[in-house]
Amino acid sequence: MSNTVVDLPPARSKYAPKRFRGKYDEVEEFLEHYNRLCQKYKVTDAKDKCQAITQYCSKKVARVIKALPPYVTPDWDELAIQIKKIYCAHKKDRNFTREKLLQLRRKQVKKPIKSWEDFSKYYTDFIVMSAELKKRNLLTKDEEDTNFWKGLHHSFRMILESWLRPSGS
Repeated sequence: MSNTVVDLPPARSKYAPKRFRGKYDEVEEFLEHYNRLCQKYKVTDAKDKCQAITQYCSKKVARVIKALPPYVTPDWDELAIQIKKIYCAHKKDRNFTREKLLQLRRKQVKKPIKSWEDFSKYYTDFIVMSAELKKRNLLTKDEEDTNFWKGLHHSFRMILESWLRPSGS
């Protein structure tokens, strides 16, 4: 049984997506959250999906979406593609280049790792960037491993090497 838009949580409620204001670095997460909501509440009709999305957008974004041909048709899959194009979701990926990964590594190698938080910060920054580069075939697994290791401060690498070295060596 398919539900309708009235079954979706109201805008600004606890379960609603954060209001989308057209920022390129938020568009994909917004659409993913909205799609999960539609699945959870069994909203499957393209017209309902197209119409309901605007309640979770700023007025300006809602006006743009309502002017798109796939909104009028309605064609939910095409509308989602158009929203990503218009709000430049592809720009998010441009932040991750090989050069920026090397910059992170060069900056990080100078910083001693004194706590779990220091290591965790480097790890999370590195892994987010390298995962995107690998997905776009701009970085191999070996290059990822090498760059991560070379980004660790010398004193921290020495500690890790002593732990990794077989005993009795």
